[in-house]
Amino acid sequence: MQSTDLSDADKEWLRRGGPFPDLLQLTTPSGGRLIYEVEGRNAQGLVVGVAERAGRKGFVLFVRDPESYASFAAKLCLLRDYGDENGLRQELRYASRLTEAGDLFAVPILAGVVPRFYGQPNTAPHWACFIVPRIAGRTLSSWLSLEPDKITPDLSCEIARRLIAATHFLASRGLKHDDLHTGNLMLRPIDPALYRGSGDRVDYALTVIDTGSLKPADEATQKPHDDWSRVAKVLAELHNAIFRNRVLASRYRKFLDMLAVLCSDLIEPDKSRVFPHENSIGDRVEAIQRELRFPAPLSTPRFEPFDAISAEHLANDRLLLDLFVKALPWMEGVRTARPTVLTGPRGCGKSMLMRYLAARTHLATPDTKADFLDDIPFLGVYVSCSSDLQADVLWLGRDTSIALEKGAQVCTLFSLLLARETFRLLDQLLHAQTAADRLNLTTSQVSQLIEFCKEYLPSYQPLPRLRVSSVAGDFAEELDQLRREVSRQLATGVPSSWSLPQGFIRDVVRHAAKLIPSLEQRPFVYLLDDYTSHRIPPVVQQLLNPIVFSRQAEFLFKISCEKYGFDAQTHDGLHIDENREFERTDAGSYVLVVAKDEEKREFITQLLDARLKEAGYHGRAETLIGRSSFPRDTDLARQIRESRGRSHHYNGLDVLANLWSGDISTILHMVQAMFHRAAVRRESAERIADKYQHEAIRSVSLGLQNQVQHYHPHGDAMYRVLMEFGALASLLLNEGEEDERDGAKTPQRKYRLEMTKRESYELMDRLSGLGSGLDSLAKELLRRTVFVDLGPSRGKESRASETVRWELRPSLLPSFGLSLVRHHYLDVKSLEEFALLLEKPSQFRALFQKRYSSTRAADLFDGPAR
Repeated sequence: MQSTDLSDADKEWLRRGGPFPDLLQLTTPSGGRLIYEVEGRNAQGLVVGVAERAGRKGFVLFVRDPESYASFAAKLCLLRDYGDENGLRQELRYASRLTEAGDLFAVPILAGVVPRFYGQPNTAPHWACFIVPRIAGRTLSSWLSLEPDKITPDLSCEIARRLIAATHFLASRGLKHDDLHTGNLMLRPIDPALYRGSGDRVDYALTVIDTGSLKPADEATQKPHDDWSRVAKVLAELHNAIFRNRVLASRYRKFLDMLAVLCSDLIEPDKSRVFPHENSIGDRVEAIQRELRFPAPLSTPRFEPFDAISAEHLANDRLLLDLFVKALPWMEGVRTARPTVLTGPRGCGKSMLMRYLAARTHLATPDTKADFLDDIPFLGVYVSCSSDLQADVLWLGRDTSIALEKGAQVCTLFSLLLARETFRLLDQLLHAQTAADRLNLTTSQVSQLIEFCKEYLPSYQPLPRLRVSSVAGDFAEELDQLRREVSRQLATGVPSSWSLPQGFIRDVVRHAAKLIPSLEQRPFVYLLDDYTSHRIPPVVQQLLNPIVFSRQAEFLFKISCEKYGFDAQTHDGLHIDENREFERTDAGSYVLVVAKDEEKREFITQLLDARLKEAGYHGRAETLIGRSSFPRDTDLARQIRESRGRSHHYNGLDVLANLWSGDISTILHMVQAMFHRAAVRRESAERIADKYQHEAIRSVSLGLQNQVQHYHPHGDAMYRVLMEFGALASLLLNEGEEDERDGAKTPQRKYRLEMTKRESYELMDRLSGLGSGLDSLAKELLRRTVFVDLGPSRGKESRASETVRWELRPSLLPSFGLSLVRHHYLDVKSLEEFALLLEKPSQFRALFQKRYSSTRAADLFDGPAR
């Protein structure tokens, strides 16, 4: 395929400034001809500065209409990039969707073809030309390179506000810009007269230019970034410019921290965790801008109840311990000294629990006591796959053959990472005297272990010792030096002259147990957080799994991952058997199947109280939120049916508990929205009105519902499944004939579907044979927690049968006006009916509406309602 970039000859021609004729002749796709005067020409016909307005694919001339004297920017690109006139028309059609945004975008007003200029290289016979209103100002890229000291926090917030508005507007019109960067963002000076008498004066406004890469939002490209990750990159460049200005950086420390967290959240694949509804990103910018009105003192900033909703944002281990709630229902199943795979919805607290189990968290201060050794029966070594491993190995998922070829380097990198964290922990233990005494740990033992490790390592130049520390700390840094070298070799393709054996960490830990007898009863447990496929590709997991699941008495691994995020295979084709090699704990299904109502309510209460206490609030969960108006779900369902949803029935801790399916972050977002609506302050003590509680819960639930259609892949298909299933459940609740049991009638609450398999087969395998991509869609519905897989149960028909059970995520139920606890289920009769939900959800809805809406359900042998 011919390149659509400017050739070197073109670039040299532009560097000289042309020459260009005095008139630009443009032929429109309909055959019309227009003439523009070329501005900025000297006597030789050269245009000074045109090279500064050139990019990879084109350049810009400033032209003037000889009739109106209006100035325009003429953007000229290689015509072969557009094919023919239809390509020009298509770009104008896309751009026309943005005209309602006013000056937020520089939109072409017409397009055409310009013949090659006399004297230009013979590489492009004709040019595609787009006429755009001329905008006074400079690009943000120019500001950052020439006048970075003028990038202020206020200006950065204004840029962020406009850029986020532009990105939302594009999405609302079904488009993506696909080329957002600082060179395509123009800062326009605002005439001060426009702000006379206004207290919100803005000196510059941002306009998004160069809409030549506009595409439908759902069109796949090979570019590694989407619009939101590009927004994050722009904001990161603003952050770095301010950070380098030491005067501003020292004054606005919290502003910079908050902006950095926003950048991190914008590149999160599942943004619904931190931005549950469309306005969330704008609300975050407002919070950042409020910090400028009252900049934080240089001392430690005060904690707010809804700071660090994600555990990744808790850099302070001491704060994590203060906020951690031991009433987490599935904690006991993970705290055991057994290999574990912890799965669950995003935001369910997997990272929080893994960090709590790590010994380093409890060794956060020098005066740490050894009490945690009584609470946790192992020495947890925390490893964050997202921060410590993902950047080194994610690219290997693009080519399996390269990953397998680099297998020895990948395992060496992983082993060095584990060893580094092991010696960092030993360093902390040696500094915490009470813990070292409990374990009978000495510097001499650690020194002997270091000498043992060095037998495996190549000769290298140790780091100079610039501080007084334990030998363990210095050796950990030397291991990290080797790790960085292996990472560099892996990325650049340089073959390594050495590698560690696959059993390196096994040998190290076994030798440690010989040197330190207490480790025989208290093994090392490596806590791999976010060991999931979108961070660690399946082929890399297959390379590492022989290390992770190696059946050792001296150490073991616990991993956290998304549903279907863990590949239980090795690169040699061996299958890692569940129950023999590890125990699986699913946070979502545990909450819905095992946890009791009072357990869930107690956890939610303690979760909120811990945050309110840490933030210095007077109120607590019981006083600010209180018990629900309808603590029993049957009463809530009756109220919804009788009031037609026109009451404020979603309120209180009972409702929050029933909304919870393990996704802690969703509950925190709902309570945060309550506090915002009711203007709750530190001194507040009165109960938040039912109206505000109800509206907050509904708004977050609707935000979660709307987010589904933007998921990748299968967003549209998942959204259709969700909407049809939710509509069916709503119709049965409000219009269907009520279920009768023991002489009492209750509204139908069928938020679960069940299908009994009378023969042994894997559901996903059978779905893959019924339709293209049905198995992939089903996995995404579970991975994204649209539905919660409750795990198979023994079928009611016979001992040999097995029942598949999927339940709609409770936090989505308020978006359909439903109650929160299912009673009975939709009985799916066959695999074909199950596939109908995925492939033709509207037909599934019609079938089950007919089956259940007018007659009493026949599945009363199901268990009693909770």
